[in-house]
Amino acid sequence: MIGVVAARTLEMPQSHIVVGAPDTANELAFPGTSSQRTTVQMGTAVHNPCLQLKRELASAATRAHGGAPEEWRVTEGLVTRGEQRYTFGEIVQATGATDVRREGANVRAEPCENEYGAHDHWSPAVAAVEIEVDRETGEIRLIQVGIAVDAG
Repeated sequence: MIGVVAARTLEMPQSHIVVGAPDTANELAFPGTSSQRTTVQMGTAVHNPCLQLKRELASAATRAHGGAPEEWRVTEGLVTRGEQRYTFGEIVQATGATDVRREGANVRAEPCENEYGAHDHWSPAVAAVEIEVDRETGEIRLIQVGIAVDAG
C-alpha cells in the first residue's frame, strides 16, 4: 500500500519504489494503527513528503537547468520541461549533492512534524438487539444481541 501511494504521488511505476523494513531506531512519533487507519495514517505520511519531493526536484531542476519551478513536471519517473528529460538521480547529481541522505543535501523530503494528522483512535462497530416489551408493566426482555467490531 505504501509503495502504491508513493508511486501514484510521484507518477512513476510502482516497480521503481522500494519500501524498506520498519526501523524503530527512527523514533517515529506514531502510536500505531487500528482498524483502517493504516491506509490513512501511513498513506498520508508517504504522500505529503512525496509532494514535497516533487517541489524539491522542480527547484533543483531550475537551479541546474534553468526555467522556473512551475515549468518543471515530475511524471513517469522523470523530471521534465518541454523536451528536457532527466532522471531523479541526474537532477540530484546536477545540484552537486553526492549523498541525498546527508545533512544539507540539496534535494531532500522528510515527514512533517505531525505527518500522521489528528486522527483519534477508533474502530468501527455495530450492535443490534431484539427485545420484547410488556406494555402493561414496562418490563423489557432481551431476546438476542448481535455485535460486530472491526478491531483492525
